[in-house]
Amino acid sequence: IADCLQRNYLFAEADREYARGLSFAPNAKRAIAAKAMLQSRVSPASAETAYEVMKEAFEQDPYHVRLNNMKNLFRERENFEVGESEHFKVRFPPGAKEVYGGAAIQALEEGLVELSQKFPYKPENKVLVEFYEDATNFSLRISGLPGAGLSGVCFGDILILKAPDRIRPDGFNWGNVLRHELTHMFTLGLSDSRLPRWYTEGLSVAEEWDPNIQSDPLLIQRYQSNDLFRLEDFDQAFHRPAGVSTVWIAYQQSGDAVRYLTHRFGFKVNLELLAEFAKGLNTSEALANVVDVDLETLNRGVRAQVARRVRAGMTPHQAAQFRAKDAPDATAEAQLPARERALVELDKAYLKRDWKDLVARTGEWLKENSRDVPFLEAQALAYYEEGDKRESRKTLESIFDVTSESYIANQIMAWIDRDYRRWDDAVEHLMKAHKILPRNIGPESPIRQAEEILEERRDWKKLYEVVAIRLKNQPTDGQAYRDLAERALDRGSFEVAQEAVRQAVFIEPFNPDTQILWGKTLFEEGKVEEAVERFEVARKLDPQGGKALLALASVQLESGSREGAISLAEQALELDPTLEEARDIIEGLP
Repeated sequence: IADCLQRNYLFAEADREYARGLSFAPNAKRAIAAKAMLQSRVSPASAETAYEVMKEAFEQDPYHVRLNNMKNLFRERENFEVGESEHFKVRFPPGAKEVYGGAAIQALEEGLVELSQKFPYKPENKVLVEFYEDATNFSLRISGLPGAGLSGVCFGDILILKAPDRIRPDGFNWGNVLRHELTHMFTLGLSDSRLPRWYTEGLSVAEEWDPNIQSDPLLIQRYQSNDLFRLEDFDQAFHRPAGVSTVWIAYQQSGDAVRYLTHRFGFKVNLELLAEFAKGLNTSEALANVVDVDLETLNRGVRAQVARRVRAGMTPHQAAQFRAKDAPDATAEAQLPARERALVELDKAYLKRDWKDLVARTGEWLKENSRDVPFLEAQALAYYEEGDKRESRKTLESIFDVTSESYIANQIMAWIDRDYRRWDDAVEHLMKAHKILPRNIGPESPIRQAEEILEERRDWKKLYEVVAIRLKNQPTDGQAYRDLAERALDRGSFEVAQEAVRQAVFIEPFNPDTQILWGKTLFEEGKVEEAVERFEVARKLDPQGGKALLALASVQLESGSREGAISLAEQALELDPTLEEARDIIEGLP
């Protein structure tokens, strides 16, 4: 019973059952070991005393591998550095606190405030957060065995996070993982840890990233083969997956399911479902009590949500190819309703780039169906490609009379505005198109086109704001964020630089350039002491580099200590002769 309760994250109940079992058989080694290891999960308070409990249990069962592994890890854990705030106690590996500790605690406190406004759960005591740099140690902390293959775990009011690697960046954004696990804390708390796995993961995925900006070829393949998971089977995909790809698809689909439910019924549906799950109900029972819709309808809605996402950001040509793969054979096509047959013919004409045929086909259909948006979009595109911008614009205005949420219409309108050198209008329509399909960030995407216009117009402030929006879809590119921060600082776009540095810290905090840029933003805020701390950290991370010394020299110069600035600049130049700014300081150039 205790093992089953523990697998379902009911740790306090499991602890009581182990104690009850030991009252009948006080020398049962397996129960003693299991109860000792469980102390690392029950609560923040029990985790802080778990080492002594495990050490005592190991004396009674010295051949228990998992217990020995976890005991040894907790002995190392006692050397971790501790940072505390109003709501969190955070343990960092030695040397990590000064590198990213402040950013982690700030992100935790900000995340707590934001999520508290959505989920009315309040932890009784400080939440315990632990970072582990080594993948093996992270896995041992979770289960006592290596090979977990995860980046974060939530045990209620205890969060365990994979920390950034010092030598080889892992290519993940631990800020996103932190928010994902923090969301778990709220949903587990509100449901008394009784919600199904798919639902807690779906809520966390929806908070970590917008499901509309993620996609995966395997998900597209399963969608086209009509092999998506059904709501009632989601948990099976997590608990008994066929492979790693199955779990990844289950994560994505869970996010889509939550997004669909939230969009259709409002966010309050999530709070109502959490309350139902707290009663011990399963997925079918909870949904039946909260939403007056049968499972079949809900599954169709989730499928439609997946379809919208996998198509998000496709060019018209890609979308036509995507639909072509779904297209019926000739016999089935003849049995399709008239509109679907017309759409199939439309796609064929588009793939051939036969614009005159496309104009004719859309015109014929629109005689009787003047507000049919897909046909209007195809007609506007065909007119534009034919060079008839006046007719294209008239068709676009007809679309906007029906909806402002047409990706294709906004993009074509932007092209017309660009051709007539209406730059501001072009950027506005391109950004509207991007907002509709934010996953599309490739070379020909609307947002890249907007960047090209802004760079050509030398509108640096707006350009960096747009680049920052695009980078939200590239959450693991530390160098891109550093480049943006540096450019934004040079052009005075301080808020953009701040957010770019924040993301760079989430990705590669041990990169000395990240620390230097962090220090520069702090210096711009007037936080001189904190800026100097960042520069000193960068100096420790790269003692053979001169950039940190140059940054410190700039601080000395700004504070009026020219002699100190020259001394630091000379040291910087000795380490790195390419630093022209250091030479300028020495020579007294502005």
